[in-house]
Amino acid sequence: MITNIGSAHVGNVGSDIRALAMAKSELIRAMDPKGKVFLNVDCSYSREFTQQPFRGRFQGEFFTIGIKHQADYQASGLKREGDGIRFHCSIDGERFPFFVPVRGEHNVSNALLAIAVSHQLGVPVSGIEKGLRQFQPQNRRLTTMNVGPNVNVIDDTYSSNPQAVKAALDVLEELETGTRIAILGSMLEMGRYTVPGHSFVGKYACRKQVDYLYALGKHARYIAAGAIRAGFPPERVILCRSKKQLHRMLHEHIRPDTSFLVKGSHRLRMNRTVDFLCRKAFAISEQNG
Repeated sequence: MITNIGSAHVGNVGSDIRALAMAKSELIRAMDPKGKVFLNVDCSYSREFTQQPFRGRFQGEFFTIGIKHQADYQASGLKREGDGIRFHCSIDGERFPFFVPVRGEHNVSNALLAIAVSHQLGVPVSGIEKGLRQFQPQNRRLTTMNVGPNVNVIDDTYSSNPQAVKAALDVLEELETGTRIAILGSMLEMGRYTVPGHSFVGKYACRKQVDYLYALGKHARYIAAGAIRAGFPPERVILCRSKKQLHRMLHEHIRPDTSFLVKGSHRLRMNRTVDFLCRKAFAISEQNG
């Protein structure tokens, strides 16, 4: 199963995304040549994996999933509901309803892959539906916590790349709250894609309903610059040199009807910022009774 080809770790392959795709396709070339491969056809590079040189000696079956493109396992009717998403999936020409208790359209793609693999393994649709409905998200991967009077913190601090930040900003925008604050750290291992990748994130943040943008880390200045160039109000873009400075400036924003997104590469340890926000929000809540 190959979820997609993004830009994570692209710096390790000469900053060439096609080279990254070639590296990931080693999974296909090294497996049982009569096995089964599951691909996301909404990813342009993944669509090429059925051809050479990506498939190598593989002569087995390809199964596809998709939301925007026609696929063997096709999602339709996506609808946000609470902290999850309802959708239908076509299986053997019939549409079945599913619910996954996590936010973000990208998680529908992940769910479709789980559906496809499970179906090919012979799991009945009822079992697949139950399994997805009971799914528990991993810590530090778009984990949403309510830590005060309508104060939400989205912890997405396990890793970071431009596509993942884009997805996280989409989730932040989904939250029905008064003020939305994005706290974005540097993205590492991006090589020559460092500047354009960070700039892309800043530009994308400008297109979302984000009220304040905090940027932390050496490369995060390109996030800030990209956002301002795209039209984000400069007075609402704050570049921080350290977590101590970041936490000091965030303190004034910890109030009711506010949502925070915290995201950055694992080595930045931005989970400490999540801990700070949760601790302070709880203390303020206790003080106010």
